[in-house]
Formats: sequence, C-alpha cells, structure tokens
Amino acid sequence: MLKFVGYYKNGGIIQRNEEFSVRGYADQKFTLTLRGGDYVFERECIPENGRFAVTLPPVYDVENTFVLSAESGGERAEARIRFGDVYLMLGQSNMTYSLGSTENSEKWLNRAKTSDIAVLDIREKPFADVSEVTRPLYPLYDFERDFEWMTGKDADLEHVSAITVQTATLLSEKQKIPVGAVHASMGGLSVEAYIPREKLEADKEVLEFTKRVGRYNSLEDYNAAGGRNFTQLSGVWNDKIAPLSGCKFKGAVWYLGESSCWDFEFAQMFFKEMKMVVSALRENFGRMPFVAVHIAPEYYPYGDGYGYEYINEALTKLEYAEEDIRVVPVYDIEPRWLIPTGELYFHPIHPVNKAPVSERIANVFTKEREYYPKISEVAYFAQKAVVTIKNAGPLKVGAEYFGFTLAGENGKYYPAKAVCRGEDKIEVSSVDVPAPKFITYAFMQYQEHCDVFSPDGAPLMPYRSVEEPVTEKYFFPPAFTKNGATVVYENNFGIQAGNCHKVSVWNSGEIYREGNVKIGSTGSAVVFEAYPTKESFGLFGASFEICLCGHKHFLDKFRYLNFDLRADGEADFLGLIVKRADGEIFRVALMNGETEADSVPVRKDYKTYAARLDRGICGDGSPKEFSEAERKNFVQTELSFRSGGKVKIYIKNLLFSDKNLSEKYDKEQNRGGILRADVQLPASNDIG
Repeated sequence: MLKFVGYYKNGGIIQRNEEFSVRGYADQKFTLTLRGGDYVFERECIPENGRFAVTLPPVYDVENTFVLSAESGGERAEARIRFGDVYLMLGQSNMTYSLGSTENSEKWLNRAKTSDIAVLDIREKPFADVSEVTRPLYPLYDFERDFEWMTGKDADLEHVSAITVQTATLLSEKQKIPVGAVHASMGGLSVEAYIPREKLEADKEVLEFTKRVGRYNSLEDYNAAGGRNFTQLSGVWNDKIAPLSGCKFKGAVWYLGESSCWDFEFAQMFFKEMKMVVSALRENFGRMPFVAVHIAPEYYPYGDGYGYEYINEALTKLEYAEEDIRVVPVYDIEPRWLIPTGELYFHPIHPVNKAPVSERIANVFTKEREYYPKISEVAYFAQKAVVTIKNAGPLKVGAEYFGFTLAGENGKYYPAKAVCRGEDKIEVSSVDVPAPKFITYAFMQYQEHCDVFSPDGAPLMPYRSVEEPVTEKYFFPPAFTKNGATVVYENNFGIQAGNCHKVSVWNSGEIYREGNVKIGSTGSAVVFEAYPTKESFGLFGASFEICLCGHKHFLDKFRYLNFDLRADGEADFLGLIVKRADGEIFRVALMNGETEADSVPVRKDYKTYAARLDRGICGDGSPKEFSEAERKNFVQTELSFRSGGKVKIYIKNLLFSDKNLSEKYDKEQNRGGILRADVQLPASNDIG
C-alpha cells in the first residue's frame, strides 16, 4: 500500500514559506517527489511500521501547481497541490453555521467562485440523532473517512461553514494568493473536546472541575455519555485535529464559548482550558497566530445569568496571556435572523449576518485592524477616574459616551458620565462616587448602545477593573437611560420561551393608557408628542421598558431617578407611576427640590426632575414606603403629564442615583385645579 494521509488530496493548499511534513502509508522503500515551477524535491524514504513522515523545505511559489508523488515498485500515489496561506477554523454552532443559511449567500458564493480558495470540510458522519456520534479513544494518525478539498466553484460550498468560506474568500481577495481553510467545528461542542487528554489531566484544578460538572470522560467510560458523546474530552482533538499533524497553518480561528456560559467559576476554568487549546495547537503545528471571536450577544438563562459577560471577559484576557493572540468583539454588530427568502433557520443564538464577523477575522490577519481598542490604564482621582484607550487612534475631544459605571470603596456601582478629554483619554465621573476605586465599561448584557468607537468604527472592548462574580452591587445601564435611544434588541436564548428582535425602549403610556403618544428621537433626547383631550382629562404619558429578558431594571437599587425635561407647549409633570406584578398601581414621590410635590411645570428649557423610588402614595393618596423587594416587583412604569393641548416633551440624561438632583420651583402649578373637598378621598389614617 502506498498512500498519503487524507490532508494531501488533489486541490489541497499547503502553507507556504514553512517546512512541512508529508505523512502517509508505505510497505517498502519509496521515492517521494514534489515538483512545480522551478522547485524540485526528491528523496528515497524508508517507512517504519507501515507509515512515513517526511519533512520538506519551505515553498515560496504561490503561482504554480505542484505534483506531490510517492512511487515504489510500479505503485504510485499522487496529489496535485498548491501553496498559499492555510487557516484552521474551530468552534461550535456559530462557526459551523452554513453559508447557504446566511443572508447574501448567493453574493458570497459568487465571490468564492472568483477567488482562489480551497476548503477541507471535516464534517461529521451523517446521523439521525446526535447520540449516534462517537469519538476515537486515542488521537488518530489519519481521518477515519475520506474528505475532498473543495474549490470556490464547488456547488457543495453552500453547505460549508459561512465564516470559513467568507474569511478564506476575503483573505484571497485581499492578498491575491491561494487561501486554504480546514474547517473542524460542530454545533454544541464544549472546549474540552479540543483539549488533548494528557494536557487537561495534568492540571489538577481543571481536572477536578471537569469531573465535578460532568465534563470528564475516563478511558473506561468513553463513548458512554449518550447525547454528549460528540463533545467528550479530547474527542474532536483525536478525531479531527490529530490527523493534521505535520501540517502548518497561517493561523487558527476560534468561535466557541456558549457551552461554558454558566457562572464565574466556569469562565475561570474556560480561560485555563483555552490556554491549553492554544498550547496544544502550537505544540503540534508551530507558533501560529490565534484569533478568538467573542460569543454572540445573547442572554443565556442558566447558571447565574452572567455567563455571556464572563466568557467574553475570559476570551479578552487571552490576548494578554499569550503572544500572537487576537480577540474580536462582536457586540456592536446588529444581529439578524431572517434571510431574504423568508426562511428561518435554527435558533436565535445564530444570527444569519456572518459577514461582519468574517470581515473582522480577515482584517486581523491582514493587520488592517489587528487589535481592537482597549482600556489600558485607569487612574483614580477625587471625583473622577481617567481611562487611557489604546489601539483606537484619536478620539473626538468633548464627545460624551454611554456604558460606563463607577464604584467607590463600598463596591456599589453607579451610572457614570464619560467625556473625552484627550485623543486617548476619557474622564469618568459620578455624583454618587466622590472617591472612585472601580470601573466598568460595556460589561453588561445589552451593550448595543455603548458608543466608544475608534475613528474607523472599531468598538472599545468591554472592561471591568476587578474580576469577580457579579453581585447585587453591580449596575448595568438600561437602554432607557441612553439619550435618544428608542429601540433595543431583546435577547431570549430559545424560541421555546421567547424570541430575539427589536423592542421599543419607550412606548405610549402603558398604565393609564390615556392619549396616543408618538415616540421619537432627536438623537440626544427622546420625544413624546401628545394630543391630550378632555375625555382623557388632559392626561398622557410615556413608559420606559423595564422588563427586558435577563436585565434588571434597578428601580429597587437606587433612591432616585433623575432626568431632564423640557416642553414645546404647556404641560405639568405629575410624576412617575409604577405598577406592581400583582397589578396594583402607585405613584412614587415627585420631588420639587427637597420637598415632595403633586405636580411641577415643564418649561421650555431643560430642567432637572427627580422621582424618589423608595417612597410614594397609594391610589387613595395615603403614603407608601417601598421596600427593595417590592420595588423589584415593579413591572411597568409611566411618566405622567397633563396638558390642555398639543405638546412635545423632551427627555434626556436619565440617571439612577442615591442623590436628589431636582431643581426647585418657587410656585407649584396645577392646571388641573384643586380637587373639591366633597370628592376627595380621606387619607387612609382617617378611615374607620
């Protein structure tokens, strides 16, 4: 028998400019030859135990086709190959997601046809149920099945990983050379599947953890995990990675982490396991660059609910842990799930717009955007913190940013104002934190309104100054506190219990339901346009969304909600109305400076108003103190107004605080008039 291992097939691409090892099977002495252009390599080889591995010198020629052959006693094995850059693509479902299931797939298939790419798709055997998938106990010398290299013209390319095809196409277009991609991912995989057994077992902490959480498979119990056989410890390494031994790659791409979105401990172990993956790949294939992609911005409703933040934090940390690792954020990429044909695919965790992710991966390898902006340093002063941003380029001095929080010595985080004070400096402050000690940026589930970007549109990486489990003291700025925000993507992990789509941040009043209020935005403020009538008693209102899946509303954590209002037209502000989960309605205390008021006027210029969240009144006018537990059960809100005619209300700078920032009005106005004594309810302490 004379045969090359499965990687060396017609149409294959070998990494240029690197020594590489050709492996295969032979029963007796043979001659190995590689010819192409001006390059000639020929050597007599003697196999050992029926196998051979021959190291060849680098090839720099990317223009010609080469013939790799082995001959012995009239028997011949041959493969027509070329040289270029080759990438190893690893991950789970968002990496596996096929090109034909994504938006603009026809456009990308046409681009692939005109590019110079080849893809080796190491796909799974067909199965009716995932429990039928098993893995080899030990690392394989060669693939168990035959795989063929596909070119950009292959019709089957639409069934291959979208990110693999798109990234290879982009790199070929940019660099004008042949680009190969080896795709070795599968939906649902956990990181342990890519780790050689001996590497994981050498780390006692990780070994104990994987045993405790059911992710360790002993040799004796291998392929006995039923539905999880496909993602057993070392399984994919043994099955798909080990057979590539001797190959060289320009780089590896990693898009996996959803399966570890559980809690802080899972993320800490995930980080250690990721270091094992990188180490194993480099020990086997040389010191190639490694690009890790943040997982999709989704709410994963298990563990402690913060797995998404923890996992992306762990991936970001990789860039500091090892050389030649780059991390790509995706939180700012608008997720979409519908392709133009109208067909829906799979699961809301899988956006169909993969191209922006592929473009970022390709840009890392071409160094068009190798590093993403990061907070590199934080200096703390009285009343403020100053962060230094690297890899961004010059920021716009004076620009204001959303998404920062600050905490002092007690560890309670507050929303913070952030202003650019220099080309790489952002000043962050909070009225509640006179002596800042800790800071976060975009460390939250709903990140789409976080707006620190480099001049070329690269988002600032999420950041927090201390790694720890999320506690009750953390604050995640709600979308309604972003000036001018009117929509946000609500994330629900599964279609069985929800969906993923844009929802309104503000709506016409949902408690009193008086008046049809149109919601708009000036960019810096949200606008409520109302046409109140006598039938509605001149009342109208606007509600901000406080029940986004996986996001706390924080009405229970702060004493005040401050905000700025102004009006085109005449209006009185009657306060913030809240509805409890059992349907009962209350009004929280409306502040007029340091005193409470029934109403205050809204002027033509912006003034600051405040609602005191821990105190208010019941429907009969009796006073009410709201406990944290009770406020946590608020499910609807409404800012209530009264006007005698058409009016526009502008609102901005919503700020949770433990301080009352409201301005004082000398004369309280009440255009509705004082209630007649004979129709007023007695105070509750007068009843009975």
